[in-house]
Amino acid sequence: SVVKAFGPSGNADGTTPFGEMVQFSNNVLYGTCSTGGTGGSGTIFRIDATALPATFPKVFDFGVGTGTNCLGRLIRAANNLLYGVPNAGGTGSNVVIFSFLPATHTYANVANLAAGGFSGQWGGLLEDGNGVFVGLSLDGGSASSGALYRYSVATNTFTELVGFSFSNGS
Repeated sequence: SVVKAFGPSGNADGTTPFGEMVQFSNNVLYGTCSTGGTGGSGTIFRIDATALPATFPKVFDFGVGTGTNCLGRLIRAANNLLYGVPNAGGTGSNVVIFSFLPATHTYANVANLAAGGFSGQWGGLLEDGNGVFVGLSLDGGSASSGALYRYSVATNTFTELVGFSFSNGS
């Protein structure tokens, strides 16, 4: 059965869900919509699958300064925060890595990809369990055609792992 039908473009709850949902606790799932919400820049939503009918509250609106068009999945990190990367429009109109604390619905910009020389994002992040994330940028990097990067929360540093170019698969 249908748990939630996402509305037409401009829906305040969010439209165009993207990426996988992540289970946080006891059948509570979180996901993102790449458009819709209050400013039309996307949302983070929560689904309580134990409630009948299932509840679907929007818990965060993306917008200027927080990022727009989240096209990747959220991940649940070892520190019990959710992390993600919107496609555009974070701090200074640069893509950011963000954290989200589900208990309080608190959003925080963690890092600005421009600080690592990267821009644009597709997909989500992976974590090694120690606060180190790996992600893919669409642009930037040493060859200006995107990069595979590593970001350490503890040291707030980016490391380019692979700079994509036309010769190696950009």
